[in-house]
Amino acid sequence: QVNGYRVHYKEWSSRFDEWVDILRVVEPSEYNIEVQTELLDEYFEARGDGVPSSLEGMAAAKYVNSINRERGSAPLPNFSDAISVGPGATIEDENTGKLKAGLLLIEAALPKGSVDPSVWTPEKANSWRSMVCNATGPGSLMGALLVLETSILADFYNPQGYYLLQCLQTPWRAQNSASMVSVALRMSTLDRAIKFFDAGTTRGGRKKRNR
Repeated sequence: QVNGYRVHYKEWSSRFDEWVDILRVVEPSEYNIEVQTELLDEYFEARGDGVPSSLEGMAAAKYVNSINRERGSAPLPNFSDAISVGPGATIEDENTGKLKAGLLLIEAALPKGSVDPSVWTPEKANSWRSMVCNATGPGSLMGALLVLETSILADFYNPQGYYLLQCLQTPWRAQNSASMVSVALRMSTLDRAIKFFDAGTTRGGRKKRNR
């Protein structure tokens, strides 16, 4: 008699393997995939970690809930937590929070296949997100931004956006002269340069199935 299954997550270390109850394992039918998608959407809505209004103008915001994203089944970051600051926060603190959330949003919206899998593994992606969340100023924010920018494959940049990125400071110079303004400019340019739409349609456009 089968009492459970050992589950391995594709492209993840075996450290993340887990034993699950047989009731959690279902056939990969079209109906079950639809139900899984709906449950995932409801989970995100319940968490309240949608895109804050201050980031809705970013190109990435339109695609963060699309199917076939590079992050796979990883949950969305809590953008509101990234933006929030404590009492007595300075303008720079507030701007740092907004830039953190913007970087997390771009990475969360990357289409599947847009990064080099040999360098952007699930472990590295988690490490990068921690780097962003722990950033304390323009230097560390620029470092995280450059890591992401150089990990994206050239085919996933639109020609005009790629050209504009090349017009910005070289990574070495950008890192050494980082400021809030230069981080914001480079992040905005990167956001507009990426072809987020390449990997699928939004979940919001899917018709829900009666259950």
